[in-house]
Amino acid sequence: MRPTLTNIDVSKVKATMKDADILGVSIAYVDQHAVSPICMTLGRVDSESTAPNVMSDTPFAAASLSKPVFTYLILTLLPELGWSLDTKLNDIYPFDAFCRECGFLWAATPDNSARAGQFTVGMALSHQTGLPVTYSNNDGPFSFEFEPATAFGYSRIPVYYLQKVLEHGKGIDLEARS
Repeated sequence: MRPTLTNIDVSKVKATMKDADILGVSIAYVDQHAVSPICMTLGRVDSESTAPNVMSDTPFAAASLSKPVFTYLILTLLPELGWSLDTKLNDIYPFDAFCRECGFLWAATPDNSARAGQFTVGMALSHQTGLPVTYSNNDGPFSFEFEPATAFGYSRIPVYYLQKVLEHGKGIDLEARS
């Protein structure tokens, strides 16, 4: 059955919105034969409104969507690779080599090298590596903000490292897979 917006169970969407405290949504389906997306809107823009006022052109604040797409790609590749979320990345492509290749300055002390040796696929995808949120070589060598797997802290470095592990350690071209 070809998906269309008429196949969407609006009552389920509304129930999910209520459970997750989501005020408004815009749902779009892009048909390969249509000139523009088919859209459906539900809800309100802000908590002050009582009438539905989300329109097809209502802007929504959104974070980077590349990371959820990347995570989905990785999760679908795990069985093919023979990996799990606990696969150690450093065993496939050393973190030191990654930093050298990418020109990242990092404090490669024995303690930090041991921390980097703990990185797993799951830690990289769930931002639990302890690496800094922001980083610039102008700031000097980066170090850990917390011990791996003990807290959450968004960082782009481990996601990029996981990409490089796949490309260098496994010879996978992610551009061809997406």
